[in-house]
Amino acid sequence: MHDQSSLFAPDAPDPFDPAAIQTLRPVLSVLKISSRHQVEDEADAPTGPAIWACRPSPVPLDLLLLASHLQRGGRPWPRLVLDERWLKHEAVSARLGALGVIPPSHYQLRRRVMAGCSVITHLVDGGGLAQVAFKCDVPVIPVGWSVRRGPGGVPVGVTHRIGAPIRGRFGPKDTADQVVDRMDVMIREAVEALSAGS
Repeated sequence: MHDQSSLFAPDAPDPFDPAAIQTLRPVLSVLKISSRHQVEDEADAPTGPAIWACRPSPVPLDLLLLASHLQRGGRPWPRLVLDERWLKHEAVSARLGALGVIPPSHYQLRRRVMAGCSVITHLVDGGGLAQVAFKCDVPVIPVGWSVRRGPGGVPVGVTHRIGAPIRGRFGPKDTADQVVDRMDVMIREAVEALSAGS
């Protein structure tokens, strides 16, 4: 998978700009209020570097909601992985890069995690998140989200549910590939269960 802009060239500096987040703060506040955003069960979530694996959604507003919530709780602003279709235009990529957005590249994901950043991403096929987490020795935090509904099924808010951290653990005869495969299954099952509200 290839980066769409020189902004995300393999060894380019991290374009994240904290001032861009401050500029975005009023928008994030309105988004939180309008979506009636809630986060459940985050007591066991680590404060250090981690990969937050979220249930996929067609529009990445859920990633912004979660990132804003984590920062309000005292964590540094995480990096956000967006699908390549959001990064096709260099001017857009530059603005998103300042907000901590990175492309869906395992190399870029590893770079940010090894630099001490947490990363929020939608769960994708292929087991790549488990592999990166295992190699970088950081946990994967499964995250489900759902729309709360009121009388008559009318949407009334969005809830993120945070699962227990998942780490790669070796058994007596495990290979690294077996550990990663087991992690991948655990992550997917946890995200599905959390999204279902269990």
